[in-house]
Amino acid sequence: MEKITHAIKYINEAINLADPNVLAFTTVSQLEHFKQNLQVVLDLIAQNDLPEKQNRDLGISRVIVDQWPYDSKLGVIIVEAEQAFKGL
Repeated sequence: MEKITHAIKYINEAINLADPNVLAFTTVSQLEHFKQNLQVVLDLIAQNDLPEKQNRDLGISRVIVDQWPYDSKLGVIIVEAEQAFKGL
């Protein structure tokens, strides 16, 4: 849960600061979409209503790996958050 909260925090920072290093390869809309998905995950965890492990693929990691630079700190944080969710 900590990695998910951490990812949401960093996404918010990138959006609020309009970080040019991040917005060079993604959009605010995509970041908002990722943030909403991670917030849903937090809500599911809080309600103890997790889907089966095979149904925990958010698809975020795939987008990041395919479209974002490999050295993106934010990308690594978001991918780790999705992996943490899959591992619960």
